Amino acid sequence: MIQLVSPLKNESSNNPSSPEMTQAIDPSIIIIGAGPAGCASALMLAQKGIRAIVLKKSTFPLDKICGNALSNDVLNQLNMITPSLAEHFYSIEEKLPVHRGTVVSSEGLTLSIPIINNRKRLKGCTCSRMILDNYFFEDAHSNQVITLKQQCQINLINPADHAITLETNQGVYTADMLIGTRRCAGRYETKDKIV
Repeated sequence: MIQLVSPLKNESSNNPSSPEMTQAIDPSIIIIGAGPAGCASALMLAQKGIRAIVLKKSTFPLDKICGNALSNDVLNQLNMITPSLAEHFYSIEEKLPVHRGTVVSSEGLTLSIPIINNRKRLKGCTCSRMILDNYFFEDAHSNQVITLKQQCQINLINPADHAITLETNQGVYTADMLIGTRRCAGRYETKDKIV
């Protein structure tokens, strides 16, 4: 069970159902990071009816330096997360199709490779991280099973035998499970180990 142990005054939730988070959120998963990995995890859990709270240290929308390329395989994964996620993504106009990759050597020689699988021409796309991350965030935000907390700074992660406690600037959360997305993995030290 995820529970806010010591709520702070004037804490707000993105979900109207829990304005002060004074009661438990069921069940037991806290996700650190609200980028594509964190939001996709929360959306997949929500499909199974599993509530999660997602903590983000900054505020959306935000931009990141990234290659911005999404392969056909990545685009296919959107349907696996939720069909509505894929529909929403395909309606975004600020993306460009990609049909081939080009490698350029230091001497200026180029090799252009079409993206083909089983003799079928595939296409990926490019999309800025600001648009991509915000798109995942909006989908998670609209889901009533997911609670999102922005500007939530984690001060301490304290694992115990049967639970893990996070002290944040918005309160103390206790859960049975913690999911840390790639960018936050290994960044937080506990009393005796790095989580």
